[in-house]
Amino acid sequence: MDIFANVDSVALSARAAAWMESLDGPIGHDTTLTLLSADMPGAYRYLAQPKGTFPRWFAAQSGTLTVFLLHCTENIQMAERLWDGYSDVNFRGIYSTSNPVFQGNADAILARIDANGFAAPQQALIVGHSWGGAACFYLEKLLRARQPGLPTRIIAFGGPKPGGIDIDRDSSPDTTVRWMNVNDPVPGLPYPASALLNWTSIKRNILLARFNRMTQPRGGRNIDDLGNITPGVQPPQLTNQQILDFGAWVWAYSQSRVGPHSIAEYRRRLELYVFNHPTPADDSVAGGDWGVEENVPLLEAQRQQAAAVQNVFNREVGRAEADIRIPGPTLFTAHKNGRVWSVRFGGQLIAYGPTKRRARSMVRFGNEFLHRVQAQGVVDTAGLAAQFGAYLEAAEDPNGLFVPPINALVPR
Repeated sequence: MDIFANVDSVALSARAAAWMESLDGPIGHDTTLTLLSADMPGAYRYLAQPKGTFPRWFAAQSGTLTVFLLHCTENIQMAERLWDGYSDVNFRGIYSTSNPVFQGNADAILARIDANGFAAPQQALIVGHSWGGAACFYLEKLLRARQPGLPTRIIAFGGPKPGGIDIDRDSSPDTTVRWMNVNDPVPGLPYPASALLNWTSIKRNILLARFNRMTQPRGGRNIDDLGNITPGVQPPQLTNQQILDFGAWVWAYSQSRVGPHSIAEYRRRLELYVFNHPTPADDSVAGGDWGVEENVPLLEAQRQQAAAVQNVFNREVGRAEADIRIPGPTLFTAHKNGRVWSVRFGGQLIAYGPTKRRARSMVRFGNEFLHRVQAQGVVDTAGLAAQFGAYLEAAEDPNGLFVPPINALVPR
């Protein structure tokens, strides 16, 4: 597969944002692998760092392609460690603008991949959000040092400044796309003004000089909440309220799941752009599903599409704020039957096995799925039912691609 042809595609960036978002889902890495395989077909093997660890990442390899997903920070301690990497005066010397945390992260990722038998990549696609959006550049630099001439591509979302001119010199707008929501303050970190809040004048002057030399790499693109894209180095709507030293990193962590810094918001804006700018080969958004009239001028069709999409978003906002209630008899439930445990859905027996843990895990994920479906702006129930039936049929085929296939044979 050729990642060179697709790196400039907004559609690929939108899908990459979906891969990143899936890392937080109830199924986690399995969902990520399913999405990745659908978007960039291949028989992938993967390796991942679990939730609650730092750095958190996911790597998958199929044939010549290796894909790296570098996740955002997950708690205050991780955010504090990143700030320490920027502000430790003695660690790297007065004139250094590199961040030892990012460098150490890249070293650790490749060391674990090597230890688990991954082949040397022949192409590398590196995707990152927040912390990961900056660490991407260190991982790329390390890969290229190990394999000169290695084709690499970066898709970064909302990363802080990774370093100085050395990082910028090694990046290229032809190989990098660096997304910034226009009101996301994290790409402006570290702000030079935050150095002024240190207590000692020596440290303050060193950090001020260091932060003033830090920059964002090339390939930056700003995207607003309507999906409009403009080139830029930093977001145009940076505000002064987020410049206060470590407080900025706490804010960034708190915004990693909601708000303009969240990967979900990056995905929403990119998908809105893709919907409003369909390619000639993609007529999936031009049909009656979105209420667009036939035989209307292009601008009017785009206006109708935009209005339909905004209506969907408005509906979903209202539904997300609603108190979701699903009648108890229709939910997934776990039951003990002698020595085995069963799972029922709406009272109907659908699965059973020997352990309580697996039964209750299936119930928990199943009910979370039901709640998420109930909260969606629009659900094609007929399509969902048909696709789910087709999925189950394919998943139990012993000669298919699912490993292991679903065991649908009831023991006698």
